Amino acid sequence: MLGSIFVVIYCLLTAGSAVYVSDVESIVHPFVTVFYSFLFGTIFYNLFNLKKEKRIFQKTLKNLKTVTKLNITTVFNWLLLFYPLKFIEPTVGISIYVAIRPITTFFLTFKDYSTKKEKLTELFFCLLIAFVLMLIIYDDFSRITDSTSELINIFLVVIAAISGSLTSIYAFDLSKKNFVTSQVLSVRFILLIISSLILAFVNSYTIYITEPTFLRFLVVTIISVVLPMYFLQKGLENVGPMLVAYLIPFIPIFTCLIQIFYFHEKVRYFELSLIIFLAISIFFLVFFKKRPANGQKRNSKNT
Repeated sequence: MLGSIFVVIYCLLTAGSAVYVSDVESIVHPFVTVFYSFLFGTIFYNLFNLKKEKRIFQKTLKNLKTVTKLNITTVFNWLLLFYPLKFIEPTVGISIYVAIRPITTFFLTFKDYSTKKEKLTELFFCLLIAFVLMLIIYDDFSRITDSTSELINIFLVVIAAISGSLTSIYAFDLSKKNFVTSQVLSVRFILLIISSLILAFVNSYTIYITEPTFLRFLVVTIISVVLPMYFLQKGLENVGPMLVAYLIPFIPIFTCLIQIFYFHEKVRYFELSLIIFLAISIFFLVFFKKRPANGQKRNSKNT
């Protein structure tokens, strides 16, 4: 229950911070935003664990394969999601991403389900969530599928979703190997920072920032990295990758509600009814179903 609440808080923070982040990205390129926000976030979590750095280093070496996989999939997850969103409607891209995550996570954790009935039930809910999300964005989605370049961008979003599922699995594995939340976050984004810096240089995007922009990046770091990533990892440790995948569709749900009630966008009642139906379905699925094996909380003592 508590783990699910952590993930919902992550979704709310992510949806709420999207407006501020998009404002920053109108000034600097997303690659530069990724570089600075995750650099500052990684510095924060390493300073938080300063007295445990030697222990973290030893655990990282011991679990180097898992840490490396986590870093690689994190790069694909973030960059292949950020890049297409410059060319397709963000609401469409995010909705496709969160629609696919439950399906890909289900197939990646297929072996964790012991009975055929359980497997079919999980698959039904995965497809139901994807179907409802596609109905919500149908009008926007039908407009962009006429372009080959935009179809390629949608394909990149699909790859990002698969990478996101793998990222959850590897982060969950580290939590079972005595990495506490802040320690996972201190080693997770190293390759993403390096990759975004290289891409910024290759594409000649300036990484020089003024003092006001620096302060904006500090805000982005807090509202988009430090807080949401903490709640996401904390929730992942408690409920596992599959339930996290079921819960992240709350991101477009919260985004739509923010647009309606805060920015006073025109209400489309069919879309709103689908959002309400999706929220109730997720609530029923998460809070009334038996948790799968991949969601069992670890028993090992954190160090």
